Amino acid sequence: MSRIIIHTPFNIELEFQSANVWRRVLAVFTDISLILCYLFLADTLVMEGMALREQASVFGRTIGMAIVPYLYFPLTEILLHGQTPGKKLFSLKVIDLQGNEPSMSQTAVRWLLGFGNYSVFLMSYLRWSEGDFLFNLFITFVAICICYLPDFICSLMTNKAQRIADIAAGTVVIDTRRRSDFSETIYLHVPETEQTVRYPQVMRLSDRDINGIRNLLAKKAASKTELEYRARIVQRICEVLEIGDPEESDEDLLQQLLQDYNLMTRNQQQ
Repeated sequence: MSRIIIHTPFNIELEFQSANVWRRVLAVFTDISLILCYLFLADTLVMEGMALREQASVFGRTIGMAIVPYLYFPLTEILLHGQTPGKKLFSLKVIDLQGNEPSMSQTAVRWLLGFGNYSVFLMSYLRWSEGDFLFNLFITFVAICICYLPDFICSLMTNKAQRIADIAAGTVVIDTRRRSDFSETIYLHVPETEQTVRYPQVMRLSDRDINGIRNLLAKKAASKTELEYRARIVQRICEVLEIGDPEESDEDLLQQLLQDYNLMTRNQQQ
């Protein structure tokens, strides 16, 4: 595993640990296993149980069964904020090169470049409809290994352990276990009377940026130089978050951003 250094909008170096290739392989096979279980259950319990298998055309069955395998990865990564069930199980997460969650366009690029890999699930389903189960299982395993071989080699050879789709989309897969303790340092108790989020765009900031805001608030500005430094930081934050001219003082704005970040992060985890 290698360390990934990312520069935040405030010129703070944010350090991540790249995901171990073998843990990524295990995460992929976990997700593939879930997809194959879906195909098996949908085919046996739904198609056969409702007597639709004989009536439905091969094309209709193919389209109906292929929807979930093809949409599984982009939908789960969007709903789980850069994770699939497999990645979540092995503490992996997709982020962009600024340390944020992938955008919709980046998720789309990763999905489209993996489109050929997803076809192996569909071919497996069509193959499993006939023949010996163990033989079909073996064929499926070989097909998956062949389809994912270029990505596996690319992950081993690149500095950030990126597969082909990650390079094109500008994303990396990180080990989230290294950041659990750090997240606790930005916790802020928010009274029940102040549960309104005023600046939802604060989620564009990374945990390290928020921790910098917390440290800035903890250190009371006394001299003129310190006040000017804080004013420059606030101005930069307003530019990045497109806040405009805030009505609050610099200190109140920073406090509000810290409160909003904690509220929104807590709501996502619930």
